[in-house]
Amino acid sequence: MRGHKIETNLENKHDVLVISERANLIPFMREIQTRPLILDLIDGYLSPANKGIDLIRGISKTLLGQFSYNYMPFRTVVEKVCYASDAVVCSTIEQKAVINSYNLNVHPILDSHSEFPDLKPKMISNTDLGQLRYFWEGLPYTLTGFKGVKFRENDFINLFTDDRVKLILGKYVDVDTKKYIDKILNLSLPVHRIHPWNIQNVVKYAEISNLAIIPLNVDKQMNKYKAENRLLIMWRLGLPAITAASLAYKRVLEQIGAFGIAESLAFINNVIGNPKEFKDRLNDQVLSGKKYLSEFHQDDKLLEKWDKVIESVI
Repeated sequence: MRGHKIETNLENKHDVLVISERANLIPFMREIQTRPLILDLIDGYLSPANKGIDLIRGISKTLLGQFSYNYMPFRTVVEKVCYASDAVVCSTIEQKAVINSYNLNVHPILDSHSEFPDLKPKMISNTDLGQLRYFWEGLPYTLTGFKGVKFRENDFINLFTDDRVKLILGKYVDVDTKKYIDKILNLSLPVHRIHPWNIQNVVKYAEISNLAIIPLNVDKQMNKYKAENRLLIMWRLGLPAITAASLAYKRVLEQIGAFGIAESLAFINNVIGNPKEFKDRLNDQVLSGKKYLSEFHQDDKLLEKWDKVIESVI
């Protein structure tokens, strides 16, 4: 959009190198680059983590071919790359506060979401209350957030995710997602349908849904530091949402004074079990969310933030 050329062959001339957390980070742990280096770190990998799991994550990336040889915990690798980078782009101000211990040139920038159409708000009416149509999208492993969630018998939920889930290292033990939901997770979901994730499907079913649900186990630090992207996408699709109490979700909803943060499983189940009581506040939420998007989350504002990142390293 700015007219810059994106060069993916590092043997060709380039002015700034941007690497993601999915890159082979090992060569970038020392300050030996001949061009300014920007690390695009969208997930909270520097948040407190189980040391054993973190070590397995770091070593497994070598086994999966993402890293060249590595024996260190993944967090240690990320710390070293943060030190070596000229700038770090992250998703939230909460992540920035953590990353500032390793790099002082940190810029929180969310995804654009412009691939989704801006749909008009779906206002929950009294006639909808008998059978609410819920909407959820995400990767299969995040379905664990539904543990303990109790829907009403007549409710329906559309799930947008991969039709298969790989249980070990995201690569091994391939299982049908429906079996994963019913047998392995033993979730008590209402009548539901699993849809392949694509923009057309997401838009089609968002238009006939009433309420999005974003459950997360925020006791896991990675989830606690999740960005607000999914909530903003739901608002863009015109849906109010019940969200887990991640730091970013709380910040955004508190900023607009809106209802919808689930501080506990009991809260989620209370809203689901008594939708009439919360209908008006959920309708107000999506209207306030639409206003928030227009004020703070437009492409021109995101481009300005990326301009500042590039200008800070060249």
